[in-house]
Amino acid sequence: EGDEDDESEEYMAVAHDAKTLASIMTRIRERDTTVENQVDWTFRRKLIATNMGSLKLCQLDRGTLLRESGALQALVATLFEVEDQKTEPAAADLSVVCWGALRDLSCGDQINRAMMREIQVDGANVLQLLVKNLERYNHVFWKDMNPQDLSLVTILTGVLRNVTHWTPRNCEILHKYGVTDLLVWRLLHASGAVETALPENGTSWREASYRCSNTLINMADEYEPCALEIRKNSLLVDYLVAEWSSNKRLSSLFKFLTENNEG
Repeated sequence: EGDEDDESEEYMAVAHDAKTLASIMTRIRERDTTVENQVDWTFRRKLIATNMGSLKLCQLDRGTLLRESGALQALVATLFEVEDQKTEPAAADLSVVCWGALRDLSCGDQINRAMMREIQVDGANVLQLLVKNLERYNHVFWKDMNPQDLSLVTILTGVLRNVTHWTPRNCEILHKYGVTDLLVWRLLHASGAVETALPENGTSWREASYRCSNTLINMADEYEPCALEIRKNSLLVDYLVAEWSSNKRLSSLFKFLTENNEG
């Protein structure tokens, strides 16, 4: 107990120097085998929440410092470590904060978005793990999700939105992993009825739906096979055009989607 308290005093404050952050990332990545799993998972979750628990902590100069300190490698390694242990609440909570940190680290940072497809754990990258987590909810209606599931899906779709922003290679990979089909079903059918627009304000899954639509826009804009698939679905095209037509930068994309629509 005393050792854990000493460790907490050393790490449980926001670090701003490279040496301390590098030490923290090593601690996140490497499990402490001298304590029970739940204790270790909880401690590492607190480390991540303290040092990467908000967009402000993960951007600009501090975001660069986190990357140079090994943050992405630590988060990815941890996600793969606990993937098959998430029936344990502490492991599930650790996974959630890891995904949240990756969402924020990939926001507005092209280097981080590229690294997320390049870091390998046993031959797999975190984009594959992201899709695997989303696939668990395929054809699960919003109303059948508990609050924890809905929160996780909202975070996962936030990661998708950020890693596909102006990053064609990620869009290509995710499309080939089946993300386009997953998101189309979730956007149009996951409420139990055919949707033609985002849910009303106050709907518990509105933010996740927005992130699904934003991801599809990103992917269609950057990867033509995705755009071609979307163009075949006139209901989806109408949905996306209605929600995003005010964005003038996307006018050429919408022209492509609406021309010769196959219905």
